[in-house]
Amino acid sequence: MIRAFLIWAAVLLITCTALVAAAFSPFLAWRGPIYIAAGFAGVVGMALMLFQPMLAAGDLPGLSGYRGRRIHRWTGGFSFSLFWRMLRGFGSPVRPT
Repeated sequence: MIRAFLIWAAVLLITCTALVAAAFSPFLAWRGPIYIAAGFAGVVGMALMLFQPMLAAGDLPGLSGYRGRRIHRWTGGFSFSLFWRMLRGFGSPVRPT
């Protein structure tokens, strides 16, 4: 029980530390809202990348075996679909020439 708590606490601490560091970045003062939102989306995406190998291997307590692999597939597929849409310009009818 203590081991499970410590694992989840470490993972959440790493994730929250990245979000807090991004929130207090001095570079935000010179950025517009779109760039700020995109930056936080990148931080959240990198946090999801932290979870992916642990989900696939079943290393997270409470999410082992089939359940962890299923969440791994869903979060990976969701992340990939967002990335693919970003590359395609979210279906924008205007294409650069």
